[in-house]
Amino acid sequence: MEYETAGKTGTAQKASSTGRGYSEKRIGSFIGFAPADNPQLVITVIIDEPQGTSYGGVVAAPIFKAIGEQVLPYIGVYPKGVTYLVQATPQHSPSSILPGVDQKTINPPAQIAAKEIPEEPGVMPDFFGKTLRQVVLTAQKLGLDLKFVGSGKAVAQTPAPGQILQGEVQGIVRFQPAI
Repeated sequence: MEYETAGKTGTAQKASSTGRGYSEKRIGSFIGFAPADNPQLVITVIIDEPQGTSYGGVVAAPIFKAIGEQVLPYIGVYPKGVTYLVQATPQHSPSSILPGVDQKTINPPAQIAAKEIPEEPGVMPDFFGKTLRQVVLTAQKLGLDLKFVGSGKAVAQTPAPGQILQGEVQGIVRFQPAI
């Protein structure tokens, strides 16, 4: 998770079925919150009798990370240092722009077209709304070094769309399933 988080691991022995002492069975756990500086989400992961190692930091913490990476963007919390793309939509009603015109007299407003960014070497394309497959094909065509996070459609990227790329730059494109 590229968020600053805080948490605590746990490893516990399970009581013996005879009622005396402890068995060899364990419970691994992790409880944490994110982001650490302004908590918006608390996640508790408890793994009963994990296979192999039983340490909470090994068996439960990675699940905390996976859940957090999926849930935090859904509730509007994003990691620092990543450019997020917002699809432009009209801010005003038709009557506030053209007095005397109401919604019934015109078609529903279409989305405002964003400035077209050419897909050419040396310029970061706009990946917003594209599938992982579409982004991979474009990245291969343009020779871009990208890291892909998540699944679904692109919701964030760094460097920003249209940014001139100089030298070796590794970008990140984040994907989120449609909900």
